[in-house]
Amino acid sequence: QQNYGARGLQVLGVSTDLASQMPAVEKFLTEQSPRFPNYRKKSGGDDQQFIDAVESSWGGDLPFSVLFARDGRKAKVLSGKHTYREYEPEVLKLLGP
Repeated sequence: QQNYGARGLQVLGVSTDLASQMPAVEKFLTEQSPRFPNYRKKSGGDDQQFIDAVESSWGGDLPFSVLFARDGRKAKVLSGKHTYREYEPEVLKLLGP
């Protein structure tokens, strides 16, 4: 978001950790100070319902990223760890010229 926010990129973080792990999540976010909003999945909710809402083919791998086009269409799903170099071309395609 730091490099492409001016072109319209918006990043959102979502933690799927259990309630018992939230202190570690909060510590991590405090230490890292991300410059984008971060949300927490409600504990005790239906995990399958959450997965289906995000991406029904998601097998639970983390990290998990979903890239959306400007029109809100789901454009790309990236499961597992990826480098900045792997994300950047996909983001640039969506941002356009």
